[in-house]
Amino acid sequence: QNLASWEPCTPQCSPGYVPSESLLRCRLGNLTPSTFSCHEAPCDAPEKALILNSGSGPACVEGGVIQSRSSCTSKCDEGYTPSVQSLSCSLGTLTPPVFSCEPSECLAPLVSDAANPACAEGSQIGHDGVCTPACLSGYAASEKQVSCSLGQLQSFTCEKLWSSEAERGLCGGIEPLLEAKEGKSPGGCQLS
Repeated sequence: QNLASWEPCTPQCSPGYVPSESLLRCRLGNLTPSTFSCHEAPCDAPEKALILNSGSGPACVEGGVIQSRSSCTSKCDEGYTPSVQSLSCSLGTLTPPVFSCEPSECLAPLVSDAANPACAEGSQIGHDGVCTPACLSGYAASEKQVSCSLGQLQSFTCEKLWSSEAERGLCGGIEPLLEAKEGKSPGGCQLS
């Protein structure tokens, strides 16, 4: 097709590719610039409006534009975990196209004199879930249950029930410690 002088020409590339020049112009029978090339199309980061709790700025750690053959590292607010850790960009298409930010789980804590894991429910506690402390024999938990909220687990300790085996035999188990915590005399037993 012939172009009139100064008439614009919009470069075209195959799907998944973008032209190096946005516009060519005809001047005295010559195009300016004279050529263009086609490059792999980059991807736009997922739209923030579609992703609740995705932090400030672009939804990808790398920014708002991801180069083809690169990845978008998903970004969420503190206390939230991305449903997909990274999205791949290929020829202008992100795979998968979007992610969500879900409330984070809690990991069972490392507590002195506790079982492994320290929660009876296991090593991971879901958001809004509870952890029932699991202490070693001869120890009692400072809390009956602790809760998980947005990746943060309340703390607890495992406290020694008896200072000696003799006291263990005299005091007869966990009840004296519980009585002492409630401000009652532990049945004549001295706990250290």
